[in-house]
Amino acid sequence: MMKQVSGNSQETKPVEEVGNGSASGDEEWK
Repeated sequence: MMKQVSGNSQETKPVEEVGNGSASGDEEWK
């Protein structure tokens, strides 16, 4: 899908998808 900033991506997509584009955002969302 689209690679957005970890600010919006992490909220709309699950950790698995977000983790691909933004590692730091993925950990924060968890």
